[in-house]
Amino acid sequence: MKDYELTLVIKSDTTEDAQNSLLQGIAALIQEKGGILEKQDVKKNVFLPSAIQKQNTAVIAVLKFKAPQEIIEGLEKRVKEEKTVLRAMITKFQKPKAVRIPSFSPLRHPVAAQTEEGQKMSAEEIDKQLEEIFKEPNA
Repeated sequence: MKDYELTLVIKSDTTEDAQNSLLQGIAALIQEKGGILEKQDVKKNVFLPSAIQKQNTAVIAVLKFKAPQEIIEGLEKRVKEEKTVLRAMITKFQKPKAVRIPSFSPLRHPVAAQTEEGQKMSAEEIDKQLEEIFKEPNA
C-alpha cells in the first residue's frame, strides 16, 4: 500500500450534510477496497485565487490515506461523477526522510607552526621562510 492525498474543491453553496455525505462516501469507498483513511481536514469558505465555474469561494477537503494502487482509478471516477466537486487531485504522498547533518568539531587550540624538529617557530622565522619560498628567481 502507498500513501495518497486526495484534495477536493467543493462548491461553497453545498449544504453541510451533502458535504459530509460526500466525504463519508469517499472514505467508505477507500475502506471497502482495503485502504486506510489516516486524516481528514476540511476548510470552509476559502477564497479561490481565480474563479472556478463562476465560484469565488469553495470548501477545501484533504484526505490522507493508504491504499493499493488499483483503487485509485475507481476513486477518480467516483469523484468526477460528483456535481458538487469543482476540482479534485490525487497525489502520492511521500513522508520526508530524516536528513542527517554532519557535525564538525572546531579546533580547541590553534595549531602553531612548528619546525621539523617539533620546536615552535617565531613570527620572524615564519616571515623569513615565506620570503625564501616566494622570492623571485634572478633572471
